[in-house]
Amino acid sequence: MSHDGRWAIVYRLANRSDSDLFLIDIQNGTEALLTPHDGPGNFDNAKFSPDGKTIYLLTDQKREMVALGRVQIDASGKPSTIEVIAAREDAE
Repeated sequence: MSHDGRWAIVYRLANRSDSDLFLIDIQNGTEALLTPHDGPGNFDNAKFSPDGKTIYLLTDQKREMVALGRVQIDASGKPSTIEVIAAREDAE
């Protein structure tokens, strides 16, 4: 849940190598896919920033090791693409 109670993040597992995160608008129940991808990709441990405008998450999309990523959320709830902000090629 976001700190203001407006948004929630839902994790859905399709299979062992494929999961997604969705942003849910608590007031009207609409949802937006935060993690669109083709092929294998896991996304988890999503957390809102204190101001609710950024979601930090872990991802292994197109990577061998897990990296820290973020998704920016605009005022209407539209998510940006995932941006990897911290990663190492030799460790998670």
